[in-house]
Amino acid sequence: MSSESKKLIIFNIFICVIFWLSEVAGQNCDSPFKNCNLGKEGMINVHLVPHTHDDAGWLKTVDQYYYGANNGEQTASVQYVIDTVVSELEKDPKKRFVYVEMAYMSRWWREQDEQTKQLVRTLVDEGRLEFVIGAWVMDDEATPYYNDMIDQQALGLNFILKEFGKCARPRSAWQIDPFGHSREHGSLFAQFGFDGLFLGRIDYQDSDFRTETKSREMLWQASSNIGEAGRIFTGILPNGYGPPPGFCFDIYCGDDPMMDDPDLDDYNVDDKVKKFLEYTHNQAEWYKTKNLIMTMGSDFQYSNAHMWYKNLDKLIYYVNKQQSNGSHVNIFYSTPACYMYSLYKENTTWPLKYDDFFPYAHRPHSFWTGYFTSRSALKDFVRRTNNYLQTIRQLITFANLGDDDTKNAVSLLEKEMGILQHHDAVSGTERQHVANDYSKRLSRGINKCVDVIRRAFDGILFKLYGAHADNPIYICPLLNISQCEVEDDYNFALILYNPLPREVETWIQVPTTDATYQVIDVDSGDKVLIQYSPVYNETKNIPERNSKAEYNLVWKAEQRPLGVKIYSIFRTNEKKQVKKASEPMREVILSNEHLDLNFDSNGNLVSIKNKENSLSSPLKQYFCVYESMPGNNSEPIFQASGAYVFRPKNNSCKPLSVKNFKVYNGELFNEVHQIYNEWISQTIRLYKDDKYAEFEWQVGPIYVDDNVGKEIVIKFDSDLSSNSLFYTDSNGREILKRKRNYRPTWSLNQTEKISGNYYPVNSRIFIRDEPTRTTRNLKNQLRQLTLVSDRSHGGSSIRDGSIEVMLHRRTLYDDALGVAEPLNEKGMDGKGLIIKGSMKLIFDSIENSPALHRELSHRVNNRPLTIFTKIESNQNIKKLAGWSPVNMALPPNIHLLTLAKDLDLDNQLENSFVVRLEHFYEKEEDKTLSEPVSVDLREFFGEMFNIVGVEELALGANMKVEELNDRLSWRSDSELDNLIKMQEKNQEKTNKNEENPFLFEFRPMQIRTFRLWYI
Repeated sequence: MSSESKKLIIFNIFICVIFWLSEVAGQNCDSPFKNCNLGKEGMINVHLVPHTHDDAGWLKTVDQYYYGANNGEQTASVQYVIDTVVSELEKDPKKRFVYVEMAYMSRWWREQDEQTKQLVRTLVDEGRLEFVIGAWVMDDEATPYYNDMIDQQALGLNFILKEFGKCARPRSAWQIDPFGHSREHGSLFAQFGFDGLFLGRIDYQDSDFRTETKSREMLWQASSNIGEAGRIFTGILPNGYGPPPGFCFDIYCGDDPMMDDPDLDDYNVDDKVKKFLEYTHNQAEWYKTKNLIMTMGSDFQYSNAHMWYKNLDKLIYYVNKQQSNGSHVNIFYSTPACYMYSLYKENTTWPLKYDDFFPYAHRPHSFWTGYFTSRSALKDFVRRTNNYLQTIRQLITFANLGDDDTKNAVSLLEKEMGILQHHDAVSGTERQHVANDYSKRLSRGINKCVDVIRRAFDGILFKLYGAHADNPIYICPLLNISQCEVEDDYNFALILYNPLPREVETWIQVPTTDATYQVIDVDSGDKVLIQYSPVYNETKNIPERNSKAEYNLVWKAEQRPLGVKIYSIFRTNEKKQVKKASEPMREVILSNEHLDLNFDSNGNLVSIKNKENSLSSPLKQYFCVYESMPGNNSEPIFQASGAYVFRPKNNSCKPLSVKNFKVYNGELFNEVHQIYNEWISQTIRLYKDDKYAEFEWQVGPIYVDDNVGKEIVIKFDSDLSSNSLFYTDSNGREILKRKRNYRPTWSLNQTEKISGNYYPVNSRIFIRDEPTRTTRNLKNQLRQLTLVSDRSHGGSSIRDGSIEVMLHRRTLYDDALGVAEPLNEKGMDGKGLIIKGSMKLIFDSIENSPALHRELSHRVNNRPLTIFTKIESNQNIKKLAGWSPVNMALPPNIHLLTLAKDLDLDNQLENSFVVRLEHFYEKEEDKTLSEPVSVDLREFFGEMFNIVGVEELALGANMKVEELNDRLSWRSDSELDNLIKMQEKNQEKTNKNEENPFLFEFRPMQIRTFRLWYI
């Protein structure tokens, strides 16, 4: 290509950049609060917020909710809600409405003609229809992984940007139904650019305390690491998210309408007004200012919007009419953003909050901690699908795919994953037929993208070598139960793609029907050291399994950053020797270079030793069974354990011991296979050179023939001096300290000693020898025991030195919280669902542990993409063996969170992609890795792309990062905090390198988002 041609291309690229920035990102907007009614001075100003809460699946599937089908389960139809609301808003410019779920709005939008679309755009521009959150769904906060949370939020925000423009950007977050609130979620909301956040559910004791102290509105410091960037104004709504008692005017409500004909015997205006004023004055005692918010709506309401608005018009008229009689109450239509702005204009200070809102209880004995684990198989499916989606996004970026088939397939998977983040989806609190629909949606999205992977490899091959890879590829989603369609093939190829931006070593496991295979590294031509492990009978007997595989073929794969590794696997005439089980001995030791695991003569783990640091501890590991509390839920004391609530019958679980075990030793790993009973088994494995032990568990079908529900935990008992403390992650990122029977913000009256101490475990939980005044400088000698999980669970430390994590639940009673069926997953054969999973255990010093568990967690959640093909008919694919699109690794504390093309913004951004990088260590967590670090984006991506432009964006990639400076700035009650905040602002660097505009610094826990342009 001539130099003149290159200049012309670069010029065209920058014209595209300038066009996009001016037309979208640089669009001038008036104040987002310009259309707000701020009330009357000297009055109690009541902001009436008409809204609907539209679950993306729960009692019905998402499709049934949209169309209004299957009304025997629940009468609800989202399409009619939006239809009638738009019609009512058009008639009266004073009316307001807020909407949340872009999964529904986008579907409705596609059905509208251009005239209707223009009407809705006008309603949005004038503030009459306000988007709140603007996410694909209102997501759960306990069980999603942070990557999924960011993706589904960005998906909704970019739909709004594309269809309604920058000025429609939501200013307030609206998490009114999730069952507890995570600190990471609050921090992400701040980074998305929201000015405030409103919550519907908090613990009943917390709510009472905040009502008494007028602290239902606060500043939530939701990150310990990023300062004001992780702080958000947060308000607790007064009545969940429903209207005041007696003022529900929906077609499905039983409250009387406003009957204002004085000639009627049923005339009720005076009574209605009196009750409303009484409620208003009571609510005014709960809050700090004279601005109040009242939510006027609830689940799937406003399918007859005229009915709501006609009665609200009357309520507003007659309540305000009382002002002539001395009333100081003024009510009017409003929105969350306008209410929030009214509070901001008060120019007052607010209390600070640093902890999270877990666990949540709505009354004594009713802790919503069961859903942390409910439908554990679905939770795993969601986590694995995120892994799959991120790898596909990376591959199509490197292949520069932008065709309609790719767009449609990836968009489908993104949207299905967005739906699965809903607070009755990944949470496991939906009905069984809805859970089945969720799984089907993920499967459909995954299958649609298989050919995208093939075409991505084909595109990369053609880009590099002018060659093609046209042969089919296969994915094996059931490798966890040792099933794959290549298991009996004579020869095939395994292609691995590493989605991490650094070199990794991964243990690969492929099921085979016999032990005659050989593995060759295609890049080097070397024969690979392998080991066979038997497929145990417990796995073979899983009803959903359709496989004749007898063995798992195992080896270690070493991969370059974002690199491809290819192995040729073929049968030989030589049958490999499979290690037979060792004879049981008085004492069994699993050992590698770093760890010793000691077992007694019955096969029970009894102790652990870290050989490098000479640290050791007794360590009893076992499974334990909580019997689920039955009950009719009529009173707190009769609360049953169900899909939401975990409530054990007793304050202790029934421990199980190993009944039978086998020991297998080999060159690559050693393992102990344990059988506890007919439905619980486990393999404990130590791989060569690894600094962790793997606990691969299988639980189910949970025995309930005795008519007793059961909830199964894995327990680790040590002699660590944990002093009532333990630590859990927040959605896979920051670590929070937990203390038994304690809440940092309010005085706890503990009514459930077990479930009241359970917290979400999204990726890890640990205990440690708590430093004392004499040992706090000896972190290299103090011990830490960490569990890294492959999905979300509930977990706790019920006594010092102990960790427990719940793996699987099966209850026989409904907990009367809406789903109206027990959590009784019966599986394919109707006998009960069997679930497999794994835990990684790290035992090291407090000083060393953060680097180990943070890196390991990323590897668990970002596994290599594993695909299969026939290499003899797909010779060109060999050219990619050892290929990587980068010639360097990112620093060891930087994670490539997102690498994706803009597939949903037409062709305006054809030569660009979005990158999210994060510093994934906290402050002072590691001596080296907690330090700030810089990354040159052009240098990192320079092997594959000629980067010519960069623009930093906010977290949602829907606006420039500078626009975060427009967030409302709130003041806290603490003068010291305000001083620290001012000092931090004065010390902030510009984060821009004038000499190198592609060089950016990353501080602990900072996520930065960029759009890069290339030629």
